[in-house]
Amino acid sequence: MRNTLFVSMTAKIAFSILALSIFAAARGAQAQQNPPAAAPALPPPNDTALFLAGMPVPENSPLAPLTRDPAWQEHSAFFENAFAKLNLRQLQKLALWETTYLPEAKESIPVAFYMFSGPDFLYVDQFFPNALVYVLCGKESMGPPPDPLRIADMPAALHNLENAMNASLTTSYFITKDMKVDLQQQQLNGTLPILYVFLARADKTITDVTFGSLNSSGTFQGGKTGGIPGVRINYTDNRSGNAQTMYYFTTDISDGG
Repeated sequence: MRNTLFVSMTAKIAFSILALSIFAAARGAQAQQNPPAAAPALPPPNDTALFLAGMPVPENSPLAPLTRDPAWQEHSAFFENAFAKLNLRQLQKLALWETTYLPEAKESIPVAFYMFSGPDFLYVDQFFPNALVYVLCGKESMGPPPDPLRIADMPAALHNLENAMNASLTTSYFITKDMKVDLQQQQLNGTLPILYVFLARADKTITDVTFGSLNSSGTFQGGKTGGIPGVRINYTDNRSGNAQTMYYFTTDISDGG
């Protein structure tokens, strides 16, 4: 009798475990058949750069519908006007001066270093347009990859980007305190949105963006942390067809003076 009872209890336990296993397997199969919706992928970085710069994006871009937003259209008009004035007031004169007094700056060079630059790619590109590599650095953080598809308040985000760049577009330098405030109060954080705008407005096509860090040996390691945080942006100059690279590192190289 005891043996019969023991066998019966053992069987019940075994069947219970089997039932749980089958249930778990069924749930797993159902989960595989109905996986959770994946988060939308980031738009191509060049599309994002064009969008932030107020320039037309490809018709098939996921950002194309956003360009019908009146806020973006106002943003586009703002940058069209601001960069047109900048070109007349400064860039054309700079190009003429450089042709006369510093023609060698337009020759191809391996690397252009611009320390304490912040996100001021505009002028290093104007002075040395044919460098193979540009190295910029500043105390300002890069921020995450900008993604207009996830911006909840588009008018505010674009307006703050305009404010962050206004000093550079009107005076040729950034006011770090103002830029820091403007780019930390909304969803376009850090210097990367500004770098994107300058690249797009300088007629570059971004081909790849890699986050990483600079190790103690001076090697940039994509996808790695622990060193000096940085980003590598590969792009093509649309006028020359040359492939170029820009690095931006977040660090303080001042001596405390």
